[in-house]
Amino acid sequence: IGNESFERCKNLKNLAFSDDSELNTIENKAFGYSAIETLTIPENLIELKSGWCENVVDLKNIILSPKNKNFCYLDKDKKIICGKSDQKKDIFDVIVFASRDVKQCIIPPTIKIIESNSFENCRKLKSIQISEDSQLTKINQSAFKDSNITEIFIPKNVESIGIAAFEGCRYLKNIYFDEYSILKSIGKTAYGKTNINSLIFPKSLTKFNLMLVGCFFLKAVEFLAEDISINFKCFSRSKVVMFSFPNVRKIEINNAAFNAYYMMKSKSIFINQNAEIILN
Repeated sequence: IGNESFERCKNLKNLAFSDDSELNTIENKAFGYSAIETLTIPENLIELKSGWCENVVDLKNIILSPKNKNFCYLDKDKKIICGKSDQKKDIFDVIVFASRDVKQCIIPPTIKIIESNSFENCRKLKSIQISEDSQLTKINQSAFKDSNITEIFIPKNVESIGIAAFEGCRYLKNIYFDEYSILKSIGKTAYGKTNINSLIFPKSLTKFNLMLVGCFFLKAVEFLAEDISINFKCFSRSKVVMFSFPNVRKIEINNAAFNAYYMMKSKSIFINQNAEIILN
């Protein structure tokens, strides 16, 4: 099923396949913005491409063929579906979709990837439990977008958080990073339009491209890295009161990073006394 095949089909409710279906791939935005409620995954389906269910609000029932060896249910309620990062192995380590009415999720240590749009629009979802020994490495684009989670712990092995990963999570107030986090990148609008109060970014995050648009309750941001680069318009139109760089030795700031910065005279920026500051 190709890109955008059923995109914006507002009357599409149910899609099923015959037992002998040879369907093996559902591609990007195949059901994007549609009203689909029930989807059957046939025996031979191998791949759900990233973004296949973009902005799908009503999909609450996925019926997985018992003969399909490429996907499995993560939970006993059959609300969350997992796939494989390596089809040659019998290890289900990728969360590919959660029913839009799921209420909670316990992510086991074996999960390595939370795929794009997997928990998007899960309006009843408030609790995400991730253990400290998690093997999770990626939280991809729009993974939790417009869900109702209130807080989340990012374990140490996560290297990347995708664009809009938590955008629109209006009840999200706290994001915690493991002390030994190896995070390398955060997508530009990953935290947009959330109610986060404060953020502490780990030492491993040295390049900051995040735009904190719509974070009206965010008052304090702390960067623990020693060498950091803050890029174009990161804090433009931000209402952050205090920025802190306690460990920084070298900081490179784009001239537009604080462009149109509201009420600049009432803000505080704390930088290590001996730090090298470069404006460009």
